[in-house]
Amino acid sequence: MRRSNIWLAFLLAAFLLAAAACAPSPEAAAQPTQQVIRILDLSSLPSVIEPAALAVEEETVPTSPPTDMPAFTPTATIKTQSTPAADPSDPQPTAACTNQAELVRILSGSDNIAVKTGNSFAKVWQIKNNGTCTWTTAYALVFVSGEIMDGPVSVLLPREVRPGETIDLRLTLKAPQGSSRIAFGSWMLQDGSGNRFGLGETGDSPLVVQIWVQHVIPPKPI
Repeated sequence: MRRSNIWLAFLLAAFLLAAAACAPSPEAAAQPTQQVIRILDLSSLPSVIEPAALAVEEETVPTSPPTDMPAFTPTATIKTQSTPAADPSDPQPTAACTNQAELVRILSGSDNIAVKTGNSFAKVWQIKNNGTCTWTTAYALVFVSGEIMDGPVSVLLPREVRPGETIDLRLTLKAPQGSSRIAFGSWMLQDGSGNRFGLGETGDSPLVVQIWVQHVIPPKPI
């Protein structure tokens, strides 16, 4: 039994010695890890690699441009926009026409005629279209100022009147009641948009009705 213990103690001591021999020393542990760099020995390379193969070929840069190259001259490109020719089939814009009237003559109800109070009478003008617009049936003869004498405020034209044509415009009126005096009223033409026009170069003179209102005194009974 003592021999077995001695043998075990011997084995334990041998194990401890072996472990101590394998452990790194404190000085070695304190040293930083160094990278091992292999140095290539060029003398050991085979003679197949010539030193001329490792040289860099130099490029010769000319100090002046060659004389046989043509000179470059920049040119500017100018873009022009052509105007298309007008198509004769396209409708052309028309200028605005002009409304103007001319008095040719008075056919009935001359100025300053005597009309008894309360009696009816006719006033008829023959008018020429002296402008450039065509008078349509939307045109009218309208009252402007003075006494209307029981007449209409407006009367539409009975037909179309082209430039240069004439038309007879008629009003049926009545002499006002009252004492003898002059009664006066004026009318003008009006287009379909409500624009009024009349006689003269500027088209601002109205058509005039002027009568002498005759007051009739009844006879005294006998």
